[in-house]
Amino acid sequence: MVTAIEVYLDDDAVDWLAVKWKGKSAEELVDSIDFFRDIVTWPFEKLIHVKMILHLRGMEYAEKVKENCLAYWKATGTYIDAVGEALENFMKVFNGEGSPPGAAVLFT
Repeated sequence: MVTAIEVYLDDDAVDWLAVKWKGKSAEELVDSIDFFRDIVTWPFEKLIHVKMILHLRGMEYAEKVKENCLAYWKATGTYIDAVGEALENFMKVFNGEGSPPGAAVLFT
């Protein structure tokens, strides 16, 4: 494991998620990729806190994020050219940066 990820949700998130996921056990939710996809993609405010466990160069982190995002968007048929441009800008942010253990990145 290289990073730990925490997702903080807006208070309204529980209401949104309860409609679809009501009645599911904790085990079912933990094992459901669709549940976690809903948390990340549904239209409520969220804060994502990525904490580095191992030392990473900025470009190592950015490349892995880019790779995972591209794979997801292409698999779901949601990739568009603007996404590619946004990912290139994302890569620039981490160019020349380092992330020692304990460093964090916050996304909204």
